[in-house]
Amino acid sequence: MLNVLISDVYSISAMDTYDALSLPLGSSLTLPIHLQNERAHMFAEKIEGLGVGVSLSHPRVVSTKLDHYNQTLTI
Repeated sequence: MLNVLISDVYSISAMDTYDALSLPLGSSLTLPIHLQNERAHMFAEKIEGLGVGVSLSHPRVVSTKLDHYNQTLTI
């Protein structure tokens, strides 16, 4: 028997986002993303089937993409 707990994602945080503030023109940066529940427990890595979207918040960011497992964000 396997017990399964289904929990909502409460927060999404990217590590070292300050590195994206001074990127040279034409460069890219990969940032690790961490998903947490309401009690600040991190989710396991490489979870399949979890849909996470990206919204561009600055006009100088041309494009963004998430990897297959939503673990890293490339700007």
